[in-house]
Amino acid sequence: MLRLFATVTSDAPLASVIVPTHNRDDLLVRSLRSVLAQTEPRFELIVVDDASTVDIQSVVRSLGDSRIRYLRIDQNGGPSQARNLGVRSARTPLVAFQDSDDEWFPTKLSKQLAALESGGDQVGVVTCDKVRVWRSGERTYHRTPDIQRGRLLSRRTAFYQTFAFGAQTVLMRRDLFLRSGGFDAGMNWFEDSELFLRLAAFTEFRRVPEPLVWYHETGGLTSDHQAEIAARTKMLQKYGGALRIESVPFVLREWVLLRVKSLLGKRAAGLRGRPFGPEPPEPGLEVPCREPSSAS
Repeated sequence: MLRLFATVTSDAPLASVIVPTHNRDDLLVRSLRSVLAQTEPRFELIVVDDASTVDIQSVVRSLGDSRIRYLRIDQNGGPSQARNLGVRSARTPLVAFQDSDDEWFPTKLSKQLAALESGGDQVGVVTCDKVRVWRSGERTYHRTPDIQRGRLLSRRTAFYQTFAFGAQTVLMRRDLFLRSGGFDAGMNWFEDSELFLRLAAFTEFRRVPEPLVWYHETGGLTSDHQAEIAARTKMLQKYGGALRIESVPFVLREWVLLRVKSLLGKRAAGLRGRPFGPEPPEPGLEVPCREPSSAS
């Protein structure tokens, strides 16, 4: 058992899984069932209803599992605010995040708990890889980046080292989340990558080198052109001084690129200025071919 849980009884929850949702009743059940099917059963599942206009509470009740807690926000504030509320309401020393349209492999929680335990006190965040399931049905292996403590930029990609991280890949210590200040509720894009940059300043990350999440392409803010420009601009404003220490050329390129993208609008969609696609997978790893609901 983790030293972190020295005073916790054997059947008490070890982690709180936070699931923000807004009007996704059609996808939410699939997401929640993948969490409830974990081989490690000691968790609480907190569904944060972000002012949905559909009856999310009835969807949650239909699953009939006492580990689920339902919270509602009366005014829509976005997933960052919902996740922050979920963490503040958590009753365990660890927190994990799940999106309402994605799925976990059944062994995700158990493997990440083991990695956190083996990492010792210096490791505060454990990640994993994921499989992206496109609308076409095609599957792509996404390798979560390895994080170097104290850095902002990846030496390999020359971009933010936590880019395309994905909150649903993470298990972390709740006290570190609170110490960091949580997700920036003013960001509608890049908010998970930005949080993990802050965490990388004072804790170690460990990655489980295999896919434990099915990441479904269902649309949303990830593909919002204006949201991306606003978020990347805010990143430069937040980290400008530290970024200039690491790479003045990066700062100059980013400012110029974002200015051009703002002026040209959607016509500049091809000017990405950031990595495209996943990190290279571990040698010998292949994309799982089974349906998400049967993955193990």
